[in-house]
Order: sequence, then structure tokens, then C-alpha cells
Amino acid sequence: MRLGEAGVAGTGPGQFNQPIDVITAPNGDIFVADGHNGGSPDPEPGSTGRILKFDKDGNFIKEWGELGFRPGQFRTPHALEFDSQGRLFVADRTNHRIQIFDQDGNLLDIYHQFGRISGLFITDDDILYAIDSESQETRHPGWLNGIR
Repeated sequence: MRLGEAGVAGTGPGQFNQPIDVITAPNGDIFVADGHNGGSPDPEPGSTGRILKFDKDGNFIKEWGELGFRPGQFRTPHALEFDSQGRLFVADRTNHRIQIFDQDGNLLDIYHQFGRISGLFITDDDILYAIDSESQETRHPGWLNGIR
């Protein structure tokens, strides 16, 4: 199976510009974070910030999100993880937050207490670990780099 077209960047349905992470849901659906180029203060034309959903056979289902700062928008959706309820956690790295969605792309919650999240891991009993690489004194006084 192949998702997208190798060597061809795009912003259309099922195309990738700069994909960052991929994860498979328990039912086999595939979710891809696309938008590594959307984190700069002045993103170049064609930059993306979105999540794409495919079925277990690689057929495009839908996408959600766009570049921006508002809830449901992304600036570098850098890591994906599911909890035991099937909710999709998206590390919205340059917006310094984690956005939580159902598998249809509906926004459920936002966690704001981070610097720049580079990775996520959720245990079977739903303990969330966030790799936070830039929570230093200038961004969050009193915080230290590490895993939260």
C-alpha cells in the first residue's frame, strides 16, 4: 500500500506536502500529520497544517485543519497518539499545545501547558507523556526541559 504519490508534493485531498507522523487506529484507519513547513512565522505558499485520514486500504477519507492559531488549526502538527477511548492527540508544536479530536476530526479539548512538543506517548491506562524540547526559562519561567 502507498499513501500519496512518492516524490510529488501537494495540498489536495490525499496529497502530502511535508508529512511528519503517521498512526493507525484500532480499526485500521490511518492518520497522517502533514505540515512540517507550517511552523515558520511567515510560511511559504503551499504550506499545510492538517490531519489526513485514510481507511485501512489506503483510500482517502477526509482531512481537517489548516495553518493558523485558532482551535482546530495547526502550526506544525508534529506527533500523533491515541488514548484508550480512541481520541486522537495531536502535538501542535509551534502553537505550543496538544489538540484532542475524535476520529472524525471534531475538536474535543486543548492542552496549553507546553513549549514545543516533539513527541507523544500514551500508556494503556491513559498516562500522557509529552516530549517537550523547549520549555526553558524564557518561555515558561521555572520550567525545565523534559518529559511531562
